[in-house]
Amino acid sequence: MTNTDGGSEEMQQCAVCFEDRSSFVHFPCCGTGGREGRTSTKICPSCMRHIAASTDNICRCPRCRAWIKVNVLEDQISGGTEDSLQNNMPRVTIALANTGKCNLCKQTKDIVMRNANAAYCDACYLGARNPLEYQCMRCHQTQIIPHPMYRYQPAWDEFGTATWACHQGCVDYTCWRIVPNMIARIPFGDQPEQWGDNYIDLARQYVEMANERSRNAPSGSRCTIS
Repeated sequence: MTNTDGGSEEMQQCAVCFEDRSSFVHFPCCGTGGREGRTSTKICPSCMRHIAASTDNICRCPRCRAWIKVNVLEDQISGGTEDSLQNNMPRVTIALANTGKCNLCKQTKDIVMRNANAAYCDACYLGARNPLEYQCMRCHQTQIIPHPMYRYQPAWDEFGTATWACHQGCVDYTCWRIVPNMIARIPFGDQPEQWGDNYIDLARQYVEMANERSRNAPSGSRCTIS
C-alpha cells in the first residue's frame, strides 16, 4: 500500500542508509506516474535532509540528477531524534522554476534560486555558496574560485577546458583542476557524469559524513543521528 508521501506503509530498505523504513521521500522529477511505488531506489526523510543540507536545501535528485528544492521543518534543521526526522517528511519540489537572467553572470539561464532581490543560475549559486580551491595549469599555484570549475574537468585529476583569471603567478586566463582535498566538498550530485560516480553511493558518503560530524559535535550542541 502506498501512502501520500510516495512511500510504502510496509517496511522497506532505504537505498542510502540500508535501514528498514516505513516512509520515503516522493520525488516529483522521477517519481510521478506511479514510478515512485515501482522503484526499488527509495530515500528516507533523514537521509534526504542530510543530502540537501550542504547547499541550503537546493541539490540534485540522488536518482535522476534533476535540480530539486527540499523544504524541511524547523526542528529538522536544528536537529532531532531519528524518529522525529523520519516522521517529518521533507517536501521536494522542482528547483528549476523558469529561465531568466542570472544576477551574477548576467547570462540567460535556468534559475535555481530566486528571492526578492536577485536570481541565480545553478553554477553561480553553487560557486558563491561553496567556493573551492583549484590549481592553475600554467603556474601550478592555487586559488579559491567562486565557480564550479570542476564541471569542465574530464577526470578529477585532469585540468579542465574552461578558463578563469589566475591572480597568482600568471595574471592571465588559464585552465584549472580542483585540489584533491576539495573533492569531498563538491555539492552532492554535481560531480561530472564523466567521472563515473554512482550517485546513490555518493549520497551514502554524504550521510555518513553528516553522522560523523554529529558524533564529533560538542556535548549538548546537537543530537546524534544514528
